[in-house]
Amino acid sequence: MSCTCTYKHAINDLPPRQRNPAILRFFHAMPYAEIAEHLALSPENLRKCIQEARLILHERLNNYLSE
Repeated sequence: MSCTCTYKHAINDLPPRQRNPAILRFFHAMPYAEIAEHLALSPENLRKCIQEARLILHERLNNYLSE
């Protein structure tokens, strides 16, 4: 499996609370303020969701890359 497919698969496996902000941020490069407004989240909650997504992705992709 290619790295791009693995990355997309890892994002798709995120819980919706982290997946939707991650897709908008990482794939669509939307600014935080725009994502927060679009998803009706406070800026603080959005940053927390994105940080959680990064931590989960880091762990999952790190495991994949170390195999």
